[in-house]
Amino acid sequence: MSQSDTQSVLAFEPQSNLPLNQQVASFIRQKIQSGSLPQGATLPASNSFDGVSHVTVLKAYQQLEKEGLIEIRRSRGSRVIAPVPVQQYVLITMNADHHATLYENQIMASAYDVARFEGQTARVIYLPTGRIEDKELAGVHLAHALEPLLAANLVRGVIVNHPGTMPGVLDWLSQWKIPVVGLSKQAPNHVGLNHRQAGIKAVEHLKKASCQKIQVQYPPEYVTHARYLAKKHTDIKSITYAKHARTLGMIQYGRELGRQLAQMPANKRPDGMVFFDDMLMLGLRIELAEHSIKVPQAIRMVLCSHHNQILDAFDNIDLLLFETDNIIHQAVDVIESIISTRKEPQTRLVDFHFAD
Repeated sequence: MSQSDTQSVLAFEPQSNLPLNQQVASFIRQKIQSGSLPQGATLPASNSFDGVSHVTVLKAYQQLEKEGLIEIRRSRGSRVIAPVPVQQYVLITMNADHHATLYENQIMASAYDVARFEGQTARVIYLPTGRIEDKELAGVHLAHALEPLLAANLVRGVIVNHPGTMPGVLDWLSQWKIPVVGLSKQAPNHVGLNHRQAGIKAVEHLKKASCQKIQVQYPPEYVTHARYLAKKHTDIKSITYAKHARTLGMIQYGRELGRQLAQMPANKRPDGMVFFDDMLMLGLRIELAEHSIKVPQAIRMVLCSHHNQILDAFDNIDLLLFETDNIIHQAVDVIESIISTRKEPQTRLVDFHFAD
């Protein structure tokens, strides 16, 4: 790419209230990521941007050099050294410091597993969605993190965890016409069912997935007691203790269940299981992994009382997946299938989705 060609690509115009050096850096970064400035291209001299000082452009170049995108060469012209990035999957979840649970951390690990498996890149964006003022900032935070990638067509698809807590985020994503898959623990179609009725519904879904032997696992009595403690005590310390005790208890209970399954003859183990607690399910998976036993196809039912908020978020989701053993891989499969049809994403709602 000649110097004149590069100059035409870099027709920079200030467009925001950010410091000018950050705008220049962002502008060039987008050009590199989009392939407009390929690897080896020479950048214009720092004094050749109309209306931008030499010092400002130099600061932008220095920032890009720190990021490993360009190399500053005195008297020979700076050049692009980074290869054009591949498209990536983006997973949006709640703030890790304040709201993330063990479940969210599992999803993060799964996202990176998928990235390695698919030969793609995965990016995780944590949004502050706990307090009302956090929710107002979430859209601003997301736009700052994602807009350059979206503008450069580097996002293959977006996976949103807990979509019911992020309706504004979904609205913002919808304008970019990319596949969006929601992960949810809520099952709106089963609102109002008691545990037994919900278990029957879940068994019906497992039968459709060709599970012959199915086991329904109800939570033990001390789970109810922990929930009672959390409601009875209003101070944060008591509530935190009750939730912590419940989480550890459920994992231990799940591991005990896993030990029981490991001792069963293989032909006696269930093909599918219905759980009413994800920590119990996690404990079981940990134990079976230690015994190198394949985890039965599993589904978790949740009785949701605030389903209207969840349903309102579905308009901008291509597919809603409920918890299964391999949920992130399924989300990636859905994104790939949407891309392969070469159609604009369409809103669809699926109650339960199982891995093969």
